[in-house]
Amino acid sequence: MKDPTGLPLYDAMCTAVTECHSELAFENITDIAICVKLAQNKEPERQATEVRIRAERGFKKIRARQMQELREAISERLMGR
Repeated sequence: MKDPTGLPLYDAMCTAVTECHSELAFENITDIAICVKLAQNKEPERQATEVRIRAERGFKKIRARQMQELREAISERLMGR
């Protein structure tokens, strides 16, 4: 993984997804049972999407707080003159 986050489980998930994505064996799956199992297992994808959405919401909250603090600092500086 290029940029570890400091969140071991998240980093492990990203590494595993990257490895699965690049695994050439997936291009040559001929066992129908494996294909069906892979096609039906959508829960990990749903959970990964939920993780991303939560992270985006957290980022937006942090960014909004930073912008508010910046506006307050600018206002204080202008009023203090």
